[in-house]
Amino acid sequence: MLLTACDPSGRADISLADVPAGLRACVAQVTGRPAGQGAMSQRQVVALIAELRASELRLSGCGKRLLALYDAQAAAFSGNGAQ
Repeated sequence: MLLTACDPSGRADISLADVPAGLRACVAQVTGRPAGQGAMSQRQVVALIAELRASELRLSGCGKRLLALYDAQAAAFSGNGAQ
C-alpha cells in the first residue's frame, strides 16, 4: 500500500504519532546480569528464573502496546479509524 497524498512529486505526506515515552521506557528496561562468580545456589536460580519470567511478561505487554499503537495508526491512514 502506497501512502502518498495528492502531491505530484510522489513524496509521502504523512505524520506518525510519537511513540509514548512510557512505552520507550518499558522496552528499554533490561534484566540485570546475576551478581557474583561461580555456581549459583538453587535458591538463586529459582529467583533468577522468576525475575526473567516477570521481565518476559512485562516486555510482552510493551510489545502489545506497541502493536496497538501501530494498528491504530494503520487504521487511521487507511480510513478505517478516527484520526
